[in-house]
Amino acid sequence: MKPLLIIALTFLVFASGYCPQDQPQALTIARDMIKVISEISTLKMNMESVERIDDQYVTVRFKIKRRHNPLEIYYYRTFPDAGVEVLLNRNSKGKLWVNPGGFPWTTLELDIHSPLVRDKQHHSIYEAGFEYFTVILSGLLKKYATELNTAISYIAKEKIGNKNCHKIKFDNKNYKLYDYKTIQIETPLTLAAKLKISEYKILELNTSIKSFQTKIPAGTLLKLPNDYAKEMILWIEEKTSLPVKMEISDEKGLYEKYSFADIIINPEFATNEFEKTFKEYHFK
Repeated sequence: MKPLLIIALTFLVFASGYCPQDQPQALTIARDMIKVISEISTLKMNMESVERIDDQYVTVRFKIKRRHNPLEIYYYRTFPDAGVEVLLNRNSKGKLWVNPGGFPWTTLELDIHSPLVRDKQHHSIYEAGFEYFTVILSGLLKKYATELNTAISYIAKEKIGNKNCHKIKFDNKNYKLYDYKTIQIETPLTLAAKLKISEYKILELNTSIKSFQTKIPAGTLLKLPNDYAKEMILWIEEKTSLPVKMEISDEKGLYEKYSFADIIINPEFATNEFEKTFKEYHFK
């Protein structure tokens, strides 16, 4: 090969930003994050969610406390409707205690997937935190293991607040919508769990389904995505390997994004910290 041609090809490689080590580095960063999250027993942090609801973006800010085993979660909303509290503990049996922070001025006991609880939200309280999204990402990495050399890439180092982050992207070129016929009675919840897709997305694509618990007869033809996401972009802190921000897109563009701040890993909780009577809570 002539020297000038070698120089030209070298220039094209660097000008394009391509680096042979990009894919292994991005994959290592993703796997390190998944491992770190899998070892979390308890968690406290602030979150902001921005979710596409009826083609509009709805922003919610809240604080959470979470114990992994037994699963217990406390949620306190700071925007909008500041003062709303939600509690799930080992005695909940599929119910939540909800302090609406206003009328009717009393604690409500509601089903986890009640329309009053799930209104304008992609996820239930079960998914509050990191774990759910690592399960989704792990599933995609496993499903497309033979395509990871093109599917996952390192974008850049970026600073978010005072945190130095790796920015990586999972680009799912296999993502598509397709027709799915149910073979038994299902609900959006059972279908989402079985197919590893978003339960809210099922409602978005099939407007005749009105709730997460709607029974869908066998033989019903539905429009569904074949995967949870067309694209996932994650900002992962260098120091902790924890996510600081993530953006998830579908065929229409941005579907949801989440930011995580003031993260405390494995805090010690008081013995009654997931009880309605805990001194810092306002359940009545």
